[in-house]
Amino acid sequence: MNWKYLTSVLLLLVPMSTYAATADLSVTQGDVYLSNPNPVNSKSVRIYTTIHNNGSEDALGSVRFYKSASGEQIGSDQPISLIPTRADDVFVDWRPKAGHHTITIEIIPWSPDADNPGNNMVSFSVFVDHDPDLDGVGNINDIDDDNDGIVDTDDLFPLDKAEWADNDGVGIGNNA
Repeated sequence: MNWKYLTSVLLLLVPMSTYAATADLSVTQGDVYLSNPNPVNSKSVRIYTTIHNNGSEDALGSVRFYKSASGEQIGSDQPISLIPTRADDVFVDWRPKAGHHTITIEIIPWSPDADNPGNNMVSFSVFVDHDPDLDGVGNINDIDDDNDGIVDTDDLFPLDKAEWADNDGVGIGNNA
């Protein structure tokens, strides 16, 4: 049998994408974490993500973090450069407002024609607790929300540092 002929036939039957080298950057839900799993509005939190190169070529790109609802970018684009089958972490610092947020992390490959766009984006939700006394502990976990030395369960004015009691019961604190 003519090996040259057989090789030519096999090359025609197997799709060229099988032989094509790729540079496929990817991110998954499990690749995202926060420096503080219980963030508060008074402190900056670092958002980390691990980016993988699933391809057979070096991959270059940028990673963008943004608020899903508004599109407002968090920090600046983070460059990424990975050799095949490797991973690396990138991060941005975020000073969030209290409330519920959905954050999107998007990979922007520098060679999009060699990249699988189906694994370039992930979103996650996070609750940021309110911290009115700026002690770094959110109200959910803070037993003294105004830091006046009186625990909230005994404080008639738990968000007013100047007041904690109302002896005459008129709704105005004793100190006022």
